[in-house]
Amino acid sequence: MATWASKKRQLDKLKEEVRTQLHANAGNPSEQLQLIDEIQRLGIEYHCEEEIGQALQKMYEKHQDWEENDNIYAAALYFRILRQEGFKFSSFKS
Repeated sequence: MATWASKKRQLDKLKEEVRTQLHANAGNPSEQLQLIDEIQRLGIEYHCEEEIGQALQKMYEKHQDWEENDNIYAAALYFRILRQEGFKFSSFKS
């Protein structure tokens, strides 16, 4: 049983590190999007759904001019992840 308890503590520590990284990257949306994408690809999004949801909501509310972003990869991640999570918006300028 000591092994199970130590594994549980290790898992909890790793989950907290991921949450900390999400908050630490709040000032850099491109890095935050890459981290969210990696978390989703690993299939562990459910461990930090609330933090991811809050981060995406803030990005959506600020809606930086991703269309004019030189980093096409980050812009594509922005549109894909937000649409995948149910956010509605047009990618075309009006």
